[in-house]
Amino acid sequence: MRFPFNQHLFSQRLRSIRDEMGLTQAALAYEAGIGGSQVSNFELGKAEPTASTLCKLSVRLGVSTDYLCGLSDNRGCVEEACHES
Repeated sequence: MRFPFNQHLFSQRLRSIRDEMGLTQAALAYEAGIGGSQVSNFELGKAEPTASTLCKLSVRLGVSTDYLCGLSDNRGCVEEACHES
């Protein structure tokens, strides 16, 4: 199932938040529990995350999935979301 998604905003926001947090791509991938090259591919617009990966990234970065996907300009606050995944 495809979910609403803005690739350009996702790529920009992912990199911006990662940089703000002082994380390397490898560190974010490790801490989010995803493949090492995925963060690079997402930031370059070469790949789109699955819903599960999007949840993992949003939890680690502390922003809503809607914000990462470009559906909202409100970063939101994520604490318990997606932990069942």
